[in-house]
Amino acid sequence: YIMLELGQPMHAFDGDRLKGNIQVRPANPKEKIKLLDGERLTLDAKSLLITDENGPVALAGIKGGASTMIHPKTHTIFLEAAFFDPDGVARTAREYGLNTDASHRFERGVDFEGQSRAIERATRLLIDIAGGDAGPLIDTLESDHLPTRAEILLRASRVTKVLGMNIEPTVIANSLFRLGFAFEPQSG
Repeated sequence: YIMLELGQPMHAFDGDRLKGNIQVRPANPKEKIKLLDGERLTLDAKSLLITDENGPVALAGIKGGASTMIHPKTHTIFLEAAFFDPDGVARTAREYGLNTDASHRFERGVDFEGQSRAIERATRLLIDIAGGDAGPLIDTLESDHLPTRAEILLRASRVTKVLGMNIEPTVIANSLFRLGFAFEPQSG
């Protein structure tokens, strides 16, 4: 649901089945994972994994592993939302013939700043529907691996030309501000 609402794929793990901290790392050559649907894969070193102390728990950006999947007696849920390189997800999905909703989203690029919002939204829905308490938000960021936002020059004259009507620069600035865009008005 969160993926449809916000465009952010997520995965829910059975928190009691996770051992220690999770991390994202490349697979070791010939490393194996059993996926949610029971499919077993032997991985290459280009595949990206989410792991815990016991090994792989998900094929990053594509599908979760069977060892930590949610089941009817699950009491603790660990939610994961991430940004994964679109090209890497596309390569891995094709390599193993896994075309999932999550892989399609990641292949096309997701907002690399939307993960916390998705986690908070999913947590709120879970608490409202099923009850319980929220744990801490763990935010791990590796800025070197994130895309950079390109600066966009927006001229009021171009807005007028595209829309076919004159919109005052103050109205444009107010609209950008309300939408949460960072901008610098420039004269001239």
